[in-house]
Amino acid sequence: MIRLNIVLVLFVVGSAIAVVTMENQSRRNFTELKREQERMRQLEEEWRQLQLEQEIGAAPAQIEKKAREAGLRPPTAAQTRIARAVAPAPQVRDGDGATAGR
Repeated sequence: MIRLNIVLVLFVVGSAIAVVTMENQSRRNFTELKREQERMRQLEEEWRQLQLEQEIGAAPAQIEKKAREAGLRPPTAAQTRIARAVAPAPQVRDGDGATAGR
């Protein structure tokens, strides 16, 4: 009977230690989860801010402003040349429908 009581006490103490350990681990996991959720919220906010900056920076007026700040200016009429498109040469086909020379 005494042995049974000792075994039962050991099981109860072991179970209590396991419960405390698991509860502590659960609290650490919860704290880490909250920290990562906050980090995710901050990263999402930063992503939205970067998208907004990209939209603003890609606006034609913004590009023109930055070009002027860099000392660039539109080309004059004398600096502008118009290139004319040249039609491609017709392809010659041999008797079986394949392009010649290939």
